[in-house]
Amino acid sequence: MMATRVLVAVLLLVGFAGPATALDMPLLVSADWLRAQLGAPDLRIVDMQSGVIDYRQGHVPGAVHLGVNDARAAVPAGGYRLPNVEEARQLFARLGIGADTRVVIYDDSNGLDAARLFFTLDSYGHRNVAILDGGAPHWRAGSGAWTPDVPRIEAPPARPLALDTEHVASAEWLRDRLGAPDLRIVDMQSGVIDYRQGHVPGAVHLGVNDARAAVPAGGYRLPNVEEARQLFARLGIGADTRVVIYDDSNGLDAARLFFTLDSYGHRNVAILDGGAPHWRAGSGAWTPDVPRIEAPPARPLALDTEHVASAEWLRDRLGRGDTAVVDARSPAEYTGREVRARRGGHIPGAVNIEWTRHLRPDGTFKSIDELRAMYVAEGVTPDKTVVTYCQTQHRASHSYFVLRLLGYPRVVGYDRSWSEWGNRADLPVETR
Repeated sequence: MMATRVLVAVLLLVGFAGPATALDMPLLVSADWLRAQLGAPDLRIVDMQSGVIDYRQGHVPGAVHLGVNDARAAVPAGGYRLPNVEEARQLFARLGIGADTRVVIYDDSNGLDAARLFFTLDSYGHRNVAILDGGAPHWRAGSGAWTPDVPRIEAPPARPLALDTEHVASAEWLRDRLGAPDLRIVDMQSGVIDYRQGHVPGAVHLGVNDARAAVPAGGYRLPNVEEARQLFARLGIGADTRVVIYDDSNGLDAARLFFTLDSYGHRNVAILDGGAPHWRAGSGAWTPDVPRIEAPPARPLALDTEHVASAEWLRDRLGRGDTAVVDARSPAEYTGREVRARRGGHIPGAVNIEWTRHLRPDGTFKSIDELRAMYVAEGVTPDKTVVTYCQTQHRASHSYFVLRLLGYPRVVGYDRSWSEWGNRADLPVETR
């Protein structure tokens, strides 16, 4: 899939420790954690201070330096792309990263450069990677060991590398994979009538309300475990299924399903860039034939609570410097001029980044660099836990998706959103 993952870093945890990888390494590590691990033979520390001169003056013991431009490849027309397979192989060898290497990255740019390398490594399937919380400034402020000594790095044994499925699929990527047995395409056009008139070959239809559950008091919630099990079975999504979702609503409905699948730990999911309109404009195959879907073998499912916020959890984190709250609604809703609950306004401290700002006029996603700059300009940086909300977590799922695309270490969706917060008198509200 196209390297349109939008990079603003998805790695945070609760406090200093958070969701762990398969090898039980947190995605965001504290200075204390790293201090205790210094010298471990399976640990590679990567220094991404702004320049090699800074590195030579001092760095964390054992760290190897990498400039941010070595974690990406320049494109002649402007911007950057992920390294290709050969470039990635050289990068892994240069850094001494083998199949079982634990990697900790730090920088002096609030996690921005570190997040770019995290994105690159993650895109090539290396999961045991973390960012040092607070980077070089925090490490040094805590009297962390600092040395000018440059370590000798040995290239690890060669291993096969392949670019992982990414979160945004191009029409070309999907066209080349139609009919693949491990691929499930989900059509989320506005109505089943549209689906019956035509859809991408092999696609199964899902209405947006089947990706969420209505709440009697108003709004929606994520499906519970049994509801999720039925959803996965209905869509034919097994443990190893690659999923591509498209809609005709600029990715809104597709993003809601992405949020649901991601919250239940299914990571190999992408949204078709530009959706049905872009696919059809490019003469993509279109058929009324409805495929037969077989339910996959049953598997255990559990809600990943690290990606889902309650009102109480969010209230207790307000005002903390390690948390950013993104309001994906319109400016009128944000300021309280337009009221869709008992109260108008927004969650205190939230920044307003309306979901439509993610898109170009043709409905495709803006470039990674544009999206990253937009969020960073609002203080939404990779070193923070980022919480998204709107009225019902529909528009905010678009924000959740983009932040995941950008590679933010810890992204959390408040699925009850303003339909709950705006109607509860015990929760604080701001208007401006």
